[in-house]
Formats: sequence, C-alpha cells, structure tokens
Amino acid sequence: MLSQEVQRVALSYMEALDCPRSLTVTILIRNSEWEQLAKLEVVPAHHISSESYLLAAQATCFLKKHEDLTAGGLDPEAAAIANWKHAETECYFSNRRIYPYINGFSVNAGIELFLRKVRLKINAILRKCPEDELVIRFGPGATVSDPSRKTTIPDKMTSQPTSTTLGLGVLSNFARNAWGRAVLRRGGEITVVRGNSFFTVPKDATKHRSCAKEPSLNVAYQLALGRAIRKRLGRVGLDLDKGQDLHKRVACTSSIDDRFATIDLSSASDCISEGLVRALLPEDWFTALYRTRSPFTLFPDGKGGKAWVRLEKFSSMGNGFTFELETLIFASICATVVEECLGRDAIFGHDVYVYGDDIIVPTECGPAVLSALKWCGFTPNQGKTYLTGSFRESCGGDFFLGADVRPFYWKKDLHEPHDRISLANGLRRTLKKVTDPIRYKALLRHWFSVLDSIPSHIRRCRGPEALGDVVLHDEDRNWDTRTRDSIRYVRVWKPARYRKVFLSRFHPDVTYASFLYGVFLQGDSRNDELRFLVPREGVIGYACGWVPFS
Repeated sequence: MLSQEVQRVALSYMEALDCPRSLTVTILIRNSEWEQLAKLEVVPAHHISSESYLLAAQATCFLKKHEDLTAGGLDPEAAAIANWKHAETECYFSNRRIYPYINGFSVNAGIELFLRKVRLKINAILRKCPEDELVIRFGPGATVSDPSRKTTIPDKMTSQPTSTTLGLGVLSNFARNAWGRAVLRRGGEITVVRGNSFFTVPKDATKHRSCAKEPSLNVAYQLALGRAIRKRLGRVGLDLDKGQDLHKRVACTSSIDDRFATIDLSSASDCISEGLVRALLPEDWFTALYRTRSPFTLFPDGKGGKAWVRLEKFSSMGNGFTFELETLIFASICATVVEECLGRDAIFGHDVYVYGDDIIVPTECGPAVLSALKWCGFTPNQGKTYLTGSFRESCGGDFFLGADVRPFYWKKDLHEPHDRISLANGLRRTLKKVTDPIRYKALLRHWFSVLDSIPSHIRRCRGPEALGDVVLHDEDRNWDTRTRDSIRYVRVWKPARYRKVFLSRFHPDVTYASFLYGVFLQGDSRNDELRFLVPREGVIGYACGWVPFS
C-alpha cells in the first residue's frame, strides 16, 4: 500500500504532467486501483510526437516499480516462479529439438548448416580455452555458503567452500591459488552440494525476477570463465565494458533513420538450453563451462518446502558467466543470419550489436533474426522489440525520433533525506526533456515542492549530475563550492557512517589472500587493528561534506 505522502507527491506530479494518461493515473490512485495501475502500459505507436510519448510514459511508469505498490490480485513471487517453470519447459523442448543434430541426425539440412556456421563463428571468437590459466574472482552477491550479510571477500574465504560434484574438477587449480592455500592451511574442507538455490529479486509490482545462489567454488570459476569470454568478445568488437553507451547511441540514431531494429528477449538467460550450448560451443569450452555450472536447483515445491529440480537450462542469473555466454551466443546467431541477409561478412560493432539480451541488427534483417532466435528457444519481448517506426529501446535508453524519452521510475519511499534527493534528481531529468513552456513551469514548481521537503542545510548540497545522488542536480550557478589549491570542491550529502568488517578478526592466511585479490581497506593505515572493509549495502549514516570535482 502506498503511503499518504507517496500518493500526495504522485497526484501533484500527475497534475503537473497534465496529459490524458496522467488523468488516468490520478483516477486509479484516488480509487486505490493498484492492480490496474501496476498493469498499465504505454505504446509508442499510439503517439505522434516525442513529448506526447514522454509525458504518457512518465505518468505510466512513475510508480510501476515502487517498493510499496502492492495489490491483492498480484503475487510477484508467484509470477517469478511461473515464469521460471515456463522457461524450463521451453528449454526442455529446445533440447529435444536440438539433440538430434548433436547426435548426427540431419533432420533439416538448412538448420544443420546454420548451426555449423554459428559454431564456426563461436570457434573463431573463443579459440582455445585457458582453463589452466584462470584467475578466480569473487562477486558481490550471496552464495550457497555465504549469506547476504556476509559477502565480503574475507568472509567468503573464511566460510566452508561449497561445490557441485563436477565442480571439484577445478581442485588442482584451486590448490594453487591464495584462497585454496588459506583453506588448506586452516584444515578446511569443501562441502559438496547438488546445485544452486532459487530466489527472486524485485522487478516491478507485477512480477519479480528469478535468480540463483551458486556454490561458492563454482561461482568463483564461473566469474573467471566469464571474464575470459568477455576479453575474447572485446577482440572482435563487442566491448561489454562500454557496450551500453554504444547501444544507446545506435538506438537514438535508428529512431530517426530506421537503419537498425532493436530486439529484446523475455527471460533470455533462463532459456539458454543445455542442448544449444553443447551444439554451438567448442568441446574444450563446453567442458569447462559444464563442469562449473549447477545441474540442479533447490526450488519451491509448492508445499512450503523446497526440492531439487534437474535443470534443462544451461545457466541462470546468478551464474558468473551467464551474461557473457548469452552475449556470445546471441551475437553469433545474429551475425550468421545478418551475413545471409546482407550477402557479406557481418562486422560486430558495425552491423551487429549485442549486450546480453539487448540486440541491434539491420532493420531488413530483423524478421529473419527473430525466426532464428525463436527456433533456438528464445521468445522476443513484443513490448520491447521494435523493428520499424519512430521508437527504439536498448540498454536502458528509450528514444522517439532521436529524443531521449526514458521515464523516471520512483522506487523507494521517502525514509531519509537521500531518498528525497534521489526523487528530486529523477524528476529533474524528466523536467529537462520537456519543451512546452507552460508544462515546464508546472513541473518546475513540483520539483521545488519536493526540494521544500528536504532540510535546508541538505538542500544547499547542489552540484552536477556526474556526482550522482550525493547532490541535488542544478545549474552550476547554484552549486555550493569552495576552492583550495586550485581544486574546486562541491558540498555534498555523502555516506559518513558504515557497517564495518574489521580485517583483524580473520585468519592471517585469509588476510594475506584478501590483499592479493584486491581488497580495499579503510581506516587508520598505521594500525591494522583499526582497518576495515565496508560490506555490500553497508552505509548506515550520511553527513554534509566536500568532494573534489574540478
């Protein structure tokens, strides 16, 4: 249930937006029609101008992902479970469709040729698997043996490692690295588990996103393999470190010249079937990835408990190489189809752009690419796939005839001043996109009303967007600055108190290994007893301060 303050802010904002869709949202809020509000959608084809779409999208999406938007007829957790089961069913049928080709049966000569071409392309990208040279990595999240409250690197190296049976195949490598040596010296053992553990994370009011906690040893090597794939993708023009910005630029220009189509897939990572990976990847890479994947998931049994389910999918969100693997597979499939469509070699970063399940291909090749992806077991997200028209969406960028029309999603209630700063900055980003002077003034007044709810000493913390939500974004003439040694400092509302994890409480071997893995410590560098790490979501207090900007 949305609080009275949230409703008041939202109603005031709808009045300032002043469009047909904001009137609809106003009526739904006043009548507590939360389910209808959560299910409300906006269609670009129903609008003839970028500003018309922007206003409708902002009214529609403003509360869609708010943490308190709930309704009796909606069960986001159940929706996530249902989607996971549906994806497993799709993977089952994909495996049945693909395995005859793996076993040497030519069911369809055209498809057999297509799979061979994709495999050759992946071979050219990956080359030899560097399995013996992998450097393990630690992710920020929980694992089967590491709860979310203990996810620092020293915590993970102190807990008892967990691994699947096949994952134990990396033990010779594990014994040679600092983590493995720390475990052995402490007399630690590895606990064998069947697989990962299912959980969900919030997405919006209608559904959550499925994810999985992997065994700690498995995920460390999954991340290493993912990094190896990422490097090889970068060599052929698919830079995953900078891909989002590139995708946004291409989507922006394509909303004007219609040169490229943008494609988004539903539950893409959950639909990568084992058979597809086996059919497309070189044997050495498949073996390395297969050894570290989880073959089972501990999944809700519908009776209040959990049961092990054998997976038809190859990997899921939470697996350390899923993102890179899906990029590799989608890019290779798309490039193979585009080459057939254009009659020439496809160039990554010029003809084909892929970032996870965000895909951009030439407009004329869009239908053929969709057909190939569907055969491979993937379902296009019709609400986010745009083959023609004035709208394109990719990597969090929405563009209508070249204009940025991405709406702001208000996600958190106004518990603390930094929540109000985040809200004000989100409202300002939309405000800057509005060109109608009358509506601009109305939205500006609403922005000022949000600022009025922030304590005056914090309201003085104004600065550039580059500093994020530690300042209120404003014109530079309104920034609170001071200069020292030719460096300009900006007054900010920044984290000042943290939940601390002192390194002194860990075994010396763990401390040494942590330094080798790049652990960053805070506190007094002259006294090891006072040095500490800040865990994930470890901020517990804020204060005004100064940061250098220019």
